[in-house]
Amino acid sequence: LSYDDGNLIVVAENTIFQVHRSVLARKSALFKDLLSLPQPDTEERIDGLPVVRLLDSSADAAMLIDSIYNGEKYRYKEDDGPDWPVVHKLLTLGTKYQVEELREEAIQQLHRRYPKKISGWDETCRTDSDPSTPSTILVSYSIDEDLVIANITRAMDLPDFHLAALYGCCSLPFDTLVNGRTLEDGTCEQLCSSDLIACLQGKENL
Repeated sequence: LSYDDGNLIVVAENTIFQVHRSVLARKSALFKDLLSLPQPDTEERIDGLPVVRLLDSSADAAMLIDSIYNGEKYRYKEDDGPDWPVVHKLLTLGTKYQVEELREEAIQQLHRRYPKKISGWDETCRTDSDPSTPSTILVSYSIDEDLVIANITRAMDLPDFHLAALYGCCSLPFDTLVNGRTLEDGTCEQLCSSDLIACLQGKENL
């Protein structure tokens, strides 16, 4: 993800990306603002090129830069959507760096998981007992990811998806609701107290 004619160095962890200022500024409102600021004479340079250091992991930075240059790769067909970890990255990177194409694609994928219409929920959640009938399930998220999605959409002020994810959480086992879900990195994802109370009340009424 480096270009020999690039005029900007982006560094994440120990990885260096040589990219084009104009491309980043065109696709990312954050980079546009950042790169428009006057730079001091003492600014860091590598091989004579100005440097921007990111706090993201090198993998996330690579995905961000790849999506800026190759956005078509991150626009998924209806029958071939990504799993939640990818949608999560699209949402967080698209929001943080104000890359509208990324954020909009993530929201589109969330709409597939949490449709606005009841008929859409039927297509998303229903299983077909007749093996000769094609399955109508359109989404690959596991049910316990609703808890993670609820927290992310709450933090990113996406109330419709937040409420829909909480509705999904009402189907989780009691222990998972109360104690949270342990993620692959060992951290524990838990609902905040108000969301937990809402889910417990909802679970009781289902």
